[in-house]
Amino acid sequence: MNRIARLSSLFALALAFAPAADAAFTGTQGFADLGSPSVNTPGLGAATVFTLSNLETNANHTGGFTGVAAGVSFGGGSFTTTGTSTLTLGNANVGNFVETVAPVLLATATVNGVVVGEVFNILGTFTPSAALGDAGPVAASFTVSMTQTGGPGTSISASGTLSIPPFNPVPEPASITMLGLGLVAAGGVAVRRRSAK
Repeated sequence: MNRIARLSSLFALALAFAPAADAAFTGTQGFADLGSPSVNTPGLGAATVFTLSNLETNANHTGGFTGVAAGVSFGGGSFTTTGTSTLTLGNANVGNFVETVAPVLLATATVNGVVVGEVFNILGTFTPSAALGDAGPVAASFTVSMTQTGGPGTSISASGTLSIPPFNPVPEPASITMLGLGLVAAGGVAVRRRSAK
C-alpha cells in the first residue's frame, strides 16, 4: 500500500473515532447584566462566589439565536469557583442553561496589582425554547466577564456569551488523537525516506 493510501486510512480511522458534532442547534447569544452583579468579597481577586443579577439579551447573536430580540430577560444566578454550583439561567422565550462543570478562570486583568477583571468559562447544557426549535438539550458554554474598574469596593459590571457548541479552551481528546496520528504518520514517512536513500 502506498504512503498516501496509508495516511488516508489513518485519517479515516481518526475521523471514525472522533465525536460527532451536535448539529441540532448552534449559535451564540450575547448578554449584558443590567442589574447589580456582585461577588462575596470587596474585590474580584479574592472572590469565590459570583452573582449575575439581571442578564438581558443584546444584539450580538448568530445561528439559531438570530431571531432573539435585544432586551429579553435571561434571569440571574450565582456560580462559585470552588466547585460546581449549578448555575441556572433562562426563560420560556429563549431557553435554559444549566451548569454541569465547575467554572474555569480563562483570564484576569490587573491594574497596579489589583484585579479589575476576570473571565470565566462555564460548561453546561442548553435547552432551546419552543420558539427557537426546542432542539435540546445540547452541550453549551456560558462565558462570563466580570469587571470592577474602580477596584475593590466599587460597582461591578458583567456580560456573557452563550455558545453552542461550547467554547472549549482545552483541546478535545479526539483532536489530540488526530494530532498524534498525524505526527506518527509524518515520522513514518521521514524514516522511510531516510532508509530509501
